[in-house]
Amino acid sequence: MKPRGRILIVCRSFPAHRPGGMEAHAQDVVEGLAAAGWQVHVLTTRLPRTPALAPLQPNGTLHQLGGDGRGGYTSGFLLGLAREAQRICRTHAIDLVHAQGFAGIPLALSRRALPPLLVTIHGTLFSETPLDRRLRRHRPAAQRLADLWRFKHRLALWPLWRAFLATDARLVADSAFTERELRREGARGPIDVVPLGFNLARYPIQSRAGFDPATGKLVERHSQSPRLLLAVGRLEAIKGFDTLVRACADMPRDARDWHLVIGGEGPDRARLESLARTAGIADRVHFPGRIPQEDLPRWFAAADLFLNPDNGQPAFGLTIAEALVQGTPVFASRVGAHPELLARGDGRLLPATRPDAWTRALETFLARDPERIDRRTARAHRARARFDRTAMLARLAAAYSLPHRKSEPGA
Repeated sequence: MKPRGRILIVCRSFPAHRPGGMEAHAQDVVEGLAAAGWQVHVLTTRLPRTPALAPLQPNGTLHQLGGDGRGGYTSGFLLGLAREAQRICRTHAIDLVHAQGFAGIPLALSRRALPPLLVTIHGTLFSETPLDRRLRRHRPAAQRLADLWRFKHRLALWPLWRAFLATDARLVADSAFTERELRREGARGPIDVVPLGFNLARYPIQSRAGFDPATGKLVERHSQSPRLLLAVGRLEAIKGFDTLVRACADMPRDARDWHLVIGGEGPDRARLESLARTAGIADRVHFPGRIPQEDLPRWFAAADLFLNPDNGQPAFGLTIAEALVQGTPVFASRVGAHPELLARGDGRLLPATRPDAWTRALETFLARDPERIDRRTARAHRARARFDRTAMLARLAAAYSLPHRKSEPGA
């Protein structure tokens, strides 16, 4: 295959470092471009010793800079990033640089020696944190002070973020919501909205399993299997899982047999477990810890309903898409980009931090007969057409080939 061009992908971390939406997206872009014939160079922080970005072969080259194998932003990585990117671009005659997330900031601010630059933004500086203006005003004063300390590194980055938005670097937003946030915060350059897609080969449609409350594991499905309500994410307050526990606690005791599984780890786990015990539903709410990425499709397929009660302002909501491609209906909070992900027939949007609204919606859902398999199959096919990475890569390729131009805010 004749090479389509030479591209440098810059990302602080990949799934080999840590699980995460940006990491999975970056690897999907790398793999897809390499398969399409691009000569792909990847610049990232130092990888752990064993995992590697094997899918780069045969059209890829890996470059590592700073870091300790955990994929975090370090001073060594940020301070050396522009110089190392410039070296790679000169040595390998790179045609285009595509940075992911905040790794694009030092590149945009020193881009004179770089070829054309695109930066994909996965949420603005504060939009997915408690510092977001819509969330911050509802938090107690002591908690606001704790938030400022916890996210002090982002506060320190604010002047550079503003300077970055004032450049004419081409931005790629993962949702229309993110585009609006960027414009509100002062972005002046062109913005292309490219919704995330992913490699569906990692998400084959699964046969439906049942849930065994005694073991907390998936088993062969049978007619007496309880309804499975599933939520997945990092267990921290901003994710809103306490809304689910409180909502379930208020459901009538004679409601149909249901069980809530909240998969993930994080600082809020002990509080959530205590909340379930106090509410008297600890036998119905399960905390299995982090569910391995390779097991998630089976859990999504087994769920009767996927729940995402996020309190923040998510830039996309990848777990919603991952549930939909298995045909599972979704209840999600009406925040951030969530309304963009749910098409007609996919589920419901509910107010965040309103357990009473979630209780009523869950009661209505559980009162109905289980959803027919043909409806789940149709939903899966619609979602797989929407979230296939082929469409995402085609839109990225169009952004790569467009002349560098300025656009008016809101264009």
